[in-house]
This record gives sequence, structure tokens and C-alpha cells, in this order.
Amino acid sequence: MALVPSGTYGINKPNEQLLTLPGTKERIVLLPPSESEAEAQTWQVEALDNGNVVLRNLRHRESVDRTGVSIG
Repeated sequence: MALVPSGTYGINKPNEQLLTLPGTKERIVLLPPSESEAEAQTWQVEALDNGNVVLRNLRHRESVDRTGVSIG
């Protein structure tokens, strides 16, 4: 069972910048919260049966690998 339930999240530490995917095939960056980047800063978390999770960016519909590069 995943520690984070499936759902939609902004990922950050309290009062800090959010994980942001500015464009397809770009690296994930940390940026301050922004209305114009809201979808780029929102992630769908999908809990897998093996306990892992998949992070998928809402704007670009791309998943993330462990190196921080979008992998489609």
C-alpha cells in the first residue's frame, strides 16, 4: 500500500516552492506558486499495487522518472 493515496497534489514543503514541469521533455524545477503555472505545478499521484507511486503532471500528462526528467 502506498503511503500517499491516489489523487491530485501540489508537491512542496510548507511555505516553499512547488515541483513544476514547465514544458514537455524539460527538467522538473522548483518555482513559487503561480496561477499561470497551476496545472504545471499539479501532479496526479497513482498508487500501484506494489507500493510504488506514479507522478503524472496534469498540464503535460507526462510521468516522472527518478532522475527528475519527464519520460512521457
